[in-house]
Amino acid sequence: MAIKLLDINSMTEEEFINGLKENKKESAKMKREIEKLKATELQQIAKEIQSIKLEESKPRQEEYPNNERDDFEEEVDFYYAELEKIDNCDNLYQEIKSALPARKNYQYSKILMSMKLRLLKELTEIKEFIQESKEEMDKSDLEEFREIVKQNQKKISTITSIQNEKIDKLEKAESVENNLIFVPTSGGNIRALEEIEGISSQYYPKFKGLFDSIKDGTFKNVKRFVTVDNRTAGVCEVKDHKVRVVFDRVGKYDYAIISAFIKKSDNDSGYREQLGMRVDDYRKQKDKLKELLHNKDFVELNKTYEQELFNKLKDNSKTGSGKKLIKGVNENE
Repeated sequence: MAIKLLDINSMTEEEFINGLKENKKESAKMKREIEKLKATELQQIAKEIQSIKLEESKPRQEEYPNNERDDFEEEVDFYYAELEKIDNCDNLYQEIKSALPARKNYQYSKILMSMKLRLLKELTEIKEFIQESKEEMDKSDLEEFREIVKQNQKKISTITSIQNEKIDKLEKAESVENNLIFVPTSGGNIRALEEIEGISSQYYPKFKGLFDSIKDGTFKNVKRFVTVDNRTAGVCEVKDHKVRVVFDRVGKYDYAIISAFIKKSDNDSGYREQLGMRVDDYRKQKDKLKELLHNKDFVELNKTYEQELFNKLKDNSKTGSGKKLIKGVNENE
């Protein structure tokens, strides 16, 4: 039975009181369902946390100079934002699978655990909101919350299933490689290739590692720009010491490469302005780039650009001009 809309003007006093009683029962039933879901999932997640506790406690040597560390929560934000985009669909498993990190990501278990905990937190917040606002809620509100509960439950269950996949199935799934789509300048040149050309070859190994991480789905030290009033909000970057590659997801396995550069400081206004301009240029082309993903010639052309990029990054004989492609950035610091 669903929550009924009660119109006191068209109902007898007895019908109205009975309707209130029935709605109260239905609301209590929903709360019990949410409580049951919370208890079940919390127990399961607690067991999983215990199972990976020893693995997470192992010391791990990072290769960042000056003890530079990536922010784990930023990495979770990146993957969770993709998970939130997924609604009811015919192939929920595949959609969620493509939104998760590659299993070779060394924080794979922790990232998936954090995503499940965030989904569970949303269920808890829904329950609390229903308790506080049940008197003001109508049928459509409750149906909307019920749908969110169902979706989160499905996502949690699906993530758990993916975690428990057998190795032979995993090996087949992990064979998928992402495609790099190179954003052109207004003059028709490929911006990332131009930028790499102007950077000293001493940074090429780090850039290769970043591009490799986009290709294989590990997304090294990934971060999604989220500041509301920032022109770059919504796009992402992978990073290593001083080097950055900015990108955006344009297809299930397709990632637009917006810019590659050496970064001096977060507080450099010239850097922020130039990066904002590059993102602006990309957004003007985004819809067209997405349309062209179905064009065989376009796909092949980008594979050529990709090969050219990796050939360049493997060639460390180039001295490099040290040219500042982003104003205010000093490569040699």
